[in-house]
Amino acid sequence: MEMIPARAEASDVELVREAKSGDLEAFDALVIRYQERIYGLVHRAVGDGEDARELTQETFVKAFRNLLRFREEAAFSTWIYRIAINLATSKKRTYVKRRKLGGVSLDASVRTRSGEVHVEPEDSTQEPTEVYRRKEIQERIHRAIGELDEAHRKMVVLRDLEGLSYEEIAATLDLPIGTVRSRLHRARLELREKLKDLL
Repeated sequence: MEMIPARAEASDVELVREAKSGDLEAFDALVIRYQERIYGLVHRAVGDGEDARELTQETFVKAFRNLLRFREEAAFSTWIYRIAINLATSKKRTYVKRRKLGGVSLDASVRTRSGEVHVEPEDSTQEPTEVYRRKEIQERIHRAIGELDEAHRKMVVLRDLEGLSYEEIAATLDLPIGTVRSRLHRARLELREKLKDLL
């Protein structure tokens, strides 16, 4: 699905207003703009690609159904991230209750706003042992993030992997900025402790 050039230049505010007035192509443009980011966010939260695809779709369905209620007091990105996080959190709780398991998929590569970060080196001349070592490190990091409690994991994912500002995180999670900063600080300290042999 490719965005129409005029739509690619439009701001989120313009697209939201057009979508509210019934322009489905405007909402499609928002989906195209945010689908990769939402997928990456929920994938890290639930650790399963299939669940992440379903939750991404569910996020946009819920956003579309509730678009008229969106008051534009916050940015569209903040609003849709909040929907995605709430759905992923709910899914994860259901999964944990059902299976008594949880965590982050160790097979998944890290996805950020700019796309996937692969473990495999661009340079094919790199030694296989180095490739293996880097994969091991990435798996340890995934595991350590998955072991954080939910509040701390959200902070690390939104700030360090998604690149959101403190203000965006505060708006997305409906928390004071001070709380965001302190939780992120504690989460990073916990990660450092878990990964101290790698540092």
